Amino acid sequence: MLSILSVPVILAGGYCYYKFNKKKVVEKALDMYASIVVYSKDKFNFTIDDMFSCNHVNLIHYYNGERKEEAIKSYFDDAEKHYKVINFEDILNQYEIKYDDHFRILFSYNYDNKDYFHYLNNYQILSLVNGDDEVDVLNTYPIMDKNKFEMFKNNKLNNYFNEEEHINDSFYILLNGDLKHLETVKLFNKETDEYEVDTDDKLKELFNKLKGPFNDWGLLSLNVIRNRWIFDDFNIDKKYKIIIKQGLYLNENTFDLESDIIEIEYNEDFIKLPTLYKLFQKKLKNNSLKLKNN
Repeated sequence: MLSILSVPVILAGGYCYYKFNKKKVVEKALDMYASIVVYSKDKFNFTIDDMFSCNHVNLIHYYNGERKEEAIKSYFDDAEKHYKVINFEDILNQYEIKYDDHFRILFSYNYDNKDYFHYLNNYQILSLVNGDDEVDVLNTYPIMDKNKFEMFKNNKLNNYFNEEEHINDSFYILLNGDLKHLETVKLFNKETDEYEVDTDDKLKELFNKLKGPFNDWGLLSLNVIRNRWIFDDFNIDKKYKIIIKQGLYLNENTFDLESDIIEIEYNEDFIKLPTLYKLFQKKLKNNSLKLKNN
């Protein structure tokens, strides 16, 4: 009987210790987690399957206000074994398509035995300027390979940012630690003011593909995703607001574990992961860069 009674006493004691020493407990746990992440960074060479395969490529555009979609995977078939710089003007000419503000290419591919989506646009949404000069960033195919992942690991994916060694400024550590996983995806019905839970995880599966292998929603390559494309390309009703919780990190003020919240509605904005976008803007300032459209 004594041993049975001791269980709730021990649990209560543990709870009280956590309650009054929350900062110490959480910091200890996060220190251990950070050590694992940094250790894993050096070991990724042994765990990443660098095989890339393209499932399909669709060119999406609008004609007289009507959405059109063309399968163009054959355009990239000769580039499976080597890099190919993607030329938007050449693609438009080859498929006899007139440019519009929402012209985009949607790739579906597999890397490291996981399926992903990747959007390409022609930098009209997000482009950078250094003084009076626009920063030139090339898109290459294959979309992902071992070389690109290694560059990401070493914080060199972005040739428009100077190399920064401080761990707090590492995109890799942030995106493969605090912000790696999607916690929840919900729909908020704006007509009924009710939430709808993703019970079968179909939405979570979709957005895991869209955030990509870097977990950055295309920000690091400047190929961000317009909010309205999600609704148009994946048949989501415009009456919904999509609410995503991503990552788990320590709030330095409350010492509670929290997630970044992404809210997506049918509009012209693009998907922003708050903590990542804040670091991105910090690096822009440190490197004397500005967003062209801001």
